[in-house]
Amino acid sequence: MPIKYKVIRKHSRKSAYAIGRFERIYNVGDVVVAEPGSLGIMCFNSKRASDRFIREHGVNNFKTILVITKDKGRRPKIIGSQQSEGGLARFYTNPLMLYYDREVIQRSPEGTICYPEVEVLT
Repeated sequence: MPIKYKVIRKHSRKSAYAIGRFERIYNVGDVVVAEPGSLGIMCFNSKRASDRFIREHGVNNFKTILVITKDKGRRPKIIGSQQSEGGLARFYTNPLMLYYDREVIQRSPEGTICYPEVEVLT
């Protein structure tokens, strides 16, 4: 399976933005499985795309790791941008209903691809 780039928090190795039941920890060697019913684990196709995401969203707090994908990915057009577990849950319940609410959704960053599970390499 292909190697992809995953952005995580530097010190805790947790998901960059996901919280609550959507949050995951990315320890080397672990297989990490996405929350059922979610878009999956957000990765990037290239290092350039992950670096751009870090520059735009948290240059001092995030880092890029390598993961091996375990299944076919999907490229979402929109993602939930809510910083609360409830906001993410509402997004996954009916994302089209919230399509025009910029506090709830946003266009996917360039190079985004989501997977149901990944294995952490670095």
